[in-house]
Amino acid sequence: MDEFNTEDIIEPIGLGCSLERFVEWKEILDLVTSLKETTEVTEQPVNGRSSAEKPYERFRYIVDQYKEQPHLLDTYLSQILDEIIFIVRGNNFCERSKHLAFQYMRLITNVRGTKVILQHLPHSAQDLEPVLTMLENQDEKDNNNWETRYCLILWLSIIVKIPFHMSRLDSNDVGKDSTVIQRLYNICKKYAMVVDLCRDACAYLTSQFLTRTDTKDCLLPEYFQWACDLITQENLNWMRFGPMLSIAAILKYGKREDLLPYAPKLLKTMMTMNWKSEPYRLCRKLAMKVIQRIGLTFLKARVISWRYKRGMRILPIDISQWPTGDHIKTPALNVKNEDEAEEDLEVPAEMEDIIEELMQGLRDSDITVR
Repeated sequence: MDEFNTEDIIEPIGLGCSLERFVEWKEILDLVTSLKETTEVTEQPVNGRSSAEKPYERFRYIVDQYKEQPHLLDTYLSQILDEIIFIVRGNNFCERSKHLAFQYMRLITNVRGTKVILQHLPHSAQDLEPVLTMLENQDEKDNNNWETRYCLILWLSIIVKIPFHMSRLDSNDVGKDSTVIQRLYNICKKYAMVVDLCRDACAYLTSQFLTRTDTKDCLLPEYFQWACDLITQENLNWMRFGPMLSIAAILKYGKREDLLPYAPKLLKTMMTMNWKSEPYRLCRKLAMKVIQRIGLTFLKARVISWRYKRGMRILPIDISQWPTGDHIKTPALNVKNEDEAEEDLEVPAEMEDIIEELMQGLRDSDITVR
């Protein structure tokens, strides 16, 4: 009966990551290139499927295989994205081709991640006006082309990092409401109130745009006031998600000295909204995230005393003075052994309320909030 002992049977272990390289890159590139031949005329579906649906499903099937090993796409990522950007920029291609190109770009972003994709997107100053105009021409209520708006918002989030004042991009006869800064500000407020994935991308765009040196003093207070007014209103439900996401992103990417003056007002807003009684768990989760980051804003960064200090290592200029053989001795480092007195850090009074709110969050019934 020993031969039937199941304890001695070793189960075969399959390979979880068996892919070695991106072997279908040529097919992916051909699928993107074929979009150049797409026409604006929408043909009748055959067997319930359009001609663009089959290539899209094939594209998604290929890239989804690399979700466990997305780094394999890096070698060919620039080449694929350059082809997509070429179609988007081209004036000779129809709008349908551009929408399909953005759908492919969204699939790649879903696999590789937004941080890596943004590193490969062009971000020169000349791209700001065309991308902004293209996004303004989109209908935020169009559910069929939400990928276009999502990718354009992500693209804008890297373009707005240009290292000079955006007023230089405006013409002399442009009105106050038509400046590039005002148009971007309207985009941030507009897409913070949508219900699709563009809301998450807009939160990142807002954090990068409103923390610039030319916008943090004039637009950031106004945006915080607008967001706080929406959050404290009753019966808004899911419409609070966008402003709360944007505030959380700004607190993450902004500088402490720029955000500290607004921290008390933001904390008061979060405590006024009574997040503990919210029926949506996402709202309670975002409230916890904002309160945590407000607390980190109140606390001043402290340099630890036991950090590593690299000593000075200077060799004599004259080689003949170098010790040789067994007499080599390492020169002693001139390190001051002074007792560093601990700084008396002044803890803001608001930290008591923040800790209390966080303790209340640990009592939440949903694990995502805790």
